[in-house]
Amino acid sequence: MLFRSPGDSSVRRLTSGSNRNRNTDADFSWKHFFPQKGRILTVQGTASFDHGEPDNNYFQTVLTDTITADLNERDRTINNNTNYNFSADYEHPIGDDRKIEAGYKSTFRDFDADFHFDRLGLLGYENDTNRTNHFIYSDQLQAAYAQFKQAIGKFGYQIGLRSEYATTESNLITTDSVFHKDYFSLFPSAFLTYKPSMKSSLKATYSRRINRPRRNALNPFPNYDDPQNVRIGNPALDPEYTDSYELEFMHIFEKFTLTTTGYARVTKDNIQRYRLVDTTNITTTTWANLASAGNYGAEFIINGNPFKWWTLTLSSNIYYNVLNATNIQDRKSTRLNSSHIPL
Repeated sequence: MLFRSPGDSSVRRLTSGSNRNRNTDADFSWKHFFPQKGRILTVQGTASFDHGEPDNNYFQTVLTDTITADLNERDRTINNNTNYNFSADYEHPIGDDRKIEAGYKSTFRDFDADFHFDRLGLLGYENDTNRTNHFIYSDQLQAAYAQFKQAIGKFGYQIGLRSEYATTESNLITTDSVFHKDYFSLFPSAFLTYKPSMKSSLKATYSRRINRPRRNALNPFPNYDDPQNVRIGNPALDPEYTDSYELEFMHIFEKFTLTTTGYARVTKDNIQRYRLVDTTNITTTTWANLASAGNYGAEFIINGNPFKWWTLTLSSNIYYNVLNATNIQDRKSTRLNSSHIPL
C-alpha cells in the first residue's frame, strides 16, 4: 500500500498475516408426530464454539525529501465465540384447510476478543497500550410466534405475530466501558393469495423484520491497521426495522413462466457505514443509524424451455433507493469540524 501523508512525504505499508481457527459444533433435533395427521412438534438445539488467533505483521516506510524512516509493528488477537440456540415449533391442523403454527426460540451468544498490538523498539517488540484492547460482547434473545393459515376456495391467507425481547452488552475492558441495551419488538405479518386458475396466481404480502448490528460494528476501540484509514465501531447502534410490502403475479404460458413482483421496503434506523475526514486528511470509518431508508422497485423473471435442449432464464430488476441521513448531519456536522460521507 502506498499513500500520501500530510506534507511532502509518501508512506509505504506492507501487511502479512495468518490465522489459526478451531471450531466445534453440536446439534440436536427431535420430532414428534401425533396421531392426528399433520400435527407435529419439532425441538432443535445447537451449540457452537469457535476459537481463532489471527496474527498480522506490518512494515512501514516513510519517504521524505530528507529522511527515510522505517516502522515495524505487529498484532495478535485471541477470539473466542460461543453460540447456543434452542427452538420448539408446533403445527396443529384444523380440518383440511386450516392450520395453527406456534413456536419459541432462545439464543445466547458470547464473543471475547483480546487484541494485542506491539511496536519494534530498541529492545525488541514492546506492547503499545494505546492500541491494545480487550472487548467482550454478549447478547440474549427470547422470541415467540404464532400464525394461522386458511384456504377458502381460490383464496388463501396467513396472519402471524412474532414477539421478541433482546438484551445486549458490550464491555470494553481496556477502558472499563460498559454499554447495555435491551428492547422489546413486535413483528406482524400477513399473506393473501388468489389462484383464479391452475396457470395463474396473485400474492400480496406484508412483513416486519429486524437487522441487528454485528458485533464488530459495536466495538468502540479504533483499528489502526492503516493509520490513514482508521476503523471504529459504535456501541450506541440500534437495530434497524424494515417494513416490507410485495405484490406478485405469476402466469404459466405454454413454454414459459412469467413472474412479476412489485415491492416497497421502508427501513427505520438504517445501519450504514459512515466516513469522517478530519483536517489532517485522516479518514475514520464507523457505523451510524440513519433516520430512514427506502427501496422501491419491480422485478421481472421469465424462465422456461423454448427447446428441449435449452433452459432459459431472464430477469430484470428496476429499483429506486433513497437514504435520509438528516439526523446525522444535524447532530454532528458542526461539532466534529469534519466532512461526512455516508457509504
